[in-house]
Amino acid sequence: MLRLTFFVLALVTVASAGVAAPVPPAAQKPVRYYPTTVGAKWVYEWGGADRIEEVTAVDEKDGQAVVTVGVLVDKKFTPYCKVLVSDRGLFFGTGGLEEKTFPNALLKLPAKPGSRWDWEVREVGRKVVCTVGPTEDVEVPAGKFRAVRVESEVPVGKDLTQTTTTWYAPEVGWVKMVSRVGGAEETKALKSFAPGKS
Repeated sequence: MLRLTFFVLALVTVASAGVAAPVPPAAQKPVRYYPTTVGAKWVYEWGGADRIEEVTAVDEKDGQAVVTVGVLVDKKFTPYCKVLVSDRGLFFGTGGLEEKTFPNALLKLPAKPGSRWDWEVREVGRKVVCTVGPTEDVEVPAGKFRAVRVESEVPVGKDLTQTTTTWYAPEVGWVKMVSRVGGAEETKALKSFAPGKS
């Protein structure tokens, strides 16, 4: 009987050793590719000037967040768009501040190189095709970021295609954007980022 009891205890000990310790709540939080804290602020180099944006509101529900973004105009942040942020990616719509459905994907997660999706610019009847590239280091004035590259293409005019490369960093959003059409190229880059206060 003593031998049987020892065997059962040894079996229970071995079995319980295979069970992982609970994961701390912070480690369970999914990686999001956009800030979800009011007051998060970006400063971008944008067309020869600075463009300053800030998260002005966040509506959290069902494990996702609708983030309202404002742009600094005359010393005041004026809300201009909403982004749906979740562990599935980043999504937007064309309804601006009235958006409720968020049908278009900026970034789909998990980000697998080669995965593709598209969405339509209904107002002009053109399709945007997006393709995930590798996760890579990208350096901008704000520093170096490990970011997912997304390539998008959309026809413009009769014979031209606009291609845009955007790099998305976890908890920051896009850190660099390069647009090309014809022989012209325009780069927008992050100069600074402040995450806001929880």
